[in-house]
Amino acid sequence: MKMNYRRVWLLSAAAVLAGVLIAANFGLRPGFSSGAATPVALDALDRSAPTEPLAIDFAAVDLGGQPFHGIDLKGRIVLLDFWAVWCPPCLDAFPKLTQLALDLEGEPFDLVGIALYSGDYEDVGEFLEAYEAVYLNVVGEEDLAFRYGVIGYPTYLLIDPQGAVFKRYVGALPGLEERVKADVRELKDKYGLDP
Repeated sequence: MKMNYRRVWLLSAAAVLAGVLIAANFGLRPGFSSGAATPVALDALDRSAPTEPLAIDFAAVDLGGQPFHGIDLKGRIVLLDFWAVWCPPCLDAFPKLTQLALDLEGEPFDLVGIALYSGDYEDVGEFLEAYEAVYLNVVGEEDLAFRYGVIGYPTYLLIDPQGAVFKRYVGALPGLEERVKADVRELKDKYGLDP
């Protein structure tokens, strides 16, 4: 039986490519900590210190053009809503998210919309005038999509009071508001938070 070297080479190349894609999808990139957007020298890590930044530690620009620092919300439960002006499911979610913010008013909870790939703060502010989003919206740099693994819109991250990701919700999910409310109750109980 004659060996077809071309076929063997193509199958080997396809297997290596598939392995690289799977590893990249699960954050197993050499020289990177999973989920972090900055390279980490693996041999220089201090094993006693956290190797990843807090999920809540990010910078953006509010709709007035002022810097916004997510770390200022540490100690609270935060829902980050990654959205874009060109995303119909994101826009359809605005009324539901507004109601969620109103329902959880007075709780140790904040809802922060982060517009990505949508222009600058003036563009996003002008766009949002057509919507009644009563919660904070900011404009993020595109590297936030990579850092948080946003591959579909909308993507929601529920952040616990310590600043870590508790849950991730992706897409237009039926009953999202009730899921978030239940998860907020669970986090309040876990961390002993009062309104």
